[in-house]
Amino acid sequence: ADWAVEKLGEAHDKPFFLGVGFYRPHQPLWAPKKYHDMYPPESVVLPEVPADDLEDVSKIAQDFGRLALTSGAHETVVKYGQWRKAVSAYLACITYVDAQIGRVLDALDASPYAKNTMIVLWSDHGWQLGEKEHWGKFTAWERSTRVPLIIAPPQENSIEGFQAGSEVDQPVSLLDVYPTIMDMLDLESRPDLDGHSLLPLIEDSKRSWGEVALSWVGHGTCTVRNERWRYTRYFDGSQELYDLKADPHEWKNLAGKSRYAKVMKRLDGKIPVDDRYKHFVRYGDYKAL
Repeated sequence: ADWAVEKLGEAHDKPFFLGVGFYRPHQPLWAPKKYHDMYPPESVVLPEVPADDLEDVSKIAQDFGRLALTSGAHETVVKYGQWRKAVSAYLACITYVDAQIGRVLDALDASPYAKNTMIVLWSDHGWQLGEKEHWGKFTAWERSTRVPLIIAPPQENSIEGFQAGSEVDQPVSLLDVYPTIMDMLDLESRPDLDGHSLLPLIEDSKRSWGEVALSWVGHGTCTVRNERWRYTRYFDGSQELYDLKADPHEWKNLAGKSRYAKVMKRLDGKIPVDDRYKHFVRYGDYKAL
């Protein structure tokens, strides 16, 4: 944040791109003490985790949830009485970064570039705080794959139909960031990349979109998200389907129920053919495709 504030205070006679990355929230979950003081562990509301949540998913999916892939096992967090403290620390880190982003935005508002700068804010992945017995990232569920994405067009380059503060309830992807920026700048995008310009949704947040968001977890595991459903095909061929309007916590796996066969077939068809592996051999930590 200090670096970004300094750059915004400098004179620039040409258009410039400023990439500002923050390491938090991330383990180790450290932040200045005043931010930790905002979230006393005893006041933290823990996510609800049903005891039988993973009983309706495959062994592979259970392993994604229970194994210590990125940040230790949730079982260990609970065993040693650290759940409330860990959630508290995570919230502190989020608030700490919010404050730093605020400093950068204040510096931008005070600079000569306030009216002609486009702002795009996003995160690289989500984070599970015990949901589905997982602590960390690297799963195909909503908490790990959904991220913040906020776009503010330049003030002096008003877009017809744009409403500040509006929310778009459509599945988009971080692959869409590049074509969106190029479209906003009226520059030609490379044709060999995936992704779609989000300018139509910036112009009209209620516009019909029709696209899905794809996320991969390692080789062969792909999850498909549209405005209502999340469908996941794991590398061993096992599947999950969740109706996120009726079941936002993904507690009821609907895969295998005949009434949802058409939905699953349609969403499975969104996965690129090259990523539908035909055969796997798993041996310890190794996997052959």
